[in-house]
Amino acid sequence: MGKRYIIIITLLLLLSFSLYSKKESELWESVSIDFDLTKRFNITLGGELRFDDNFESLESKIAEIGLRYKLSKLLRFRVNFRYTNRGKEREYRIDSNILFNIPIKPFLLKSRFRIQKESFNNGGSLVEFRKRVRIYYKKFKRLSPFIGGEIFLALSTEDYDKQDRFRLTVGTDWKIRKRVVLTAFYHFQKDLLEYKNNLTNIFGFKFSYSIK
Repeated sequence: MGKRYIIIITLLLLLSFSLYSKKESELWESVSIDFDLTKRFNITLGGELRFDDNFESLESKIAEIGLRYKLSKLLRFRVNFRYTNRGKEREYRIDSNILFNIPIKPFLLKSRFRIQKESFNNGGSLVEFRKRVRIYYKKFKRLSPFIGGEIFLALSTEDYDKQDRFRLTVGTDWKIRKRVVLTAFYHFQKDLLEYKNNLTNIFGFKFSYSIK
């Protein structure tokens, strides 16, 4: 199966998910720079803009810094700190992650366990457990299509607009150059609460640059 067919299939999946969900759509645009401090430690700096109301308004601005420790080829640990500006609202988030990379040629299975705590400037807070799994197809030199899913479970919260939900994802990584990767993805997100039935289309692009 050639690259052009992978791209066509990915676009068709994006379109089909979009047609299925007739609720709000969002656009996420982000950039990140990765620095290898040593063979085991890596630091990442990133920024992101998120647009909602069907791409018509800027919903949030995000700045993030993360530190990763590579224990082995299969196992990594990561800690991130994120600051989010939502107009008059401010959010501060810290999360701890356990990451598994399991090669099953020609696929790569990536699994992530995350505990995160968000604090809001109104005094509220939210603690969540997140479990994400993605499968990458690694047959091509520059293109890595993937599919995956993630579930969000609230452990404790004072913010009732942010609780249990799940997210399905399809996308691809495109290695433009040796250290430059462009990721395009689509999330289909649904709340799990009985009194909420929100469906959200999330389209996103991420530009990543690595410094060895």
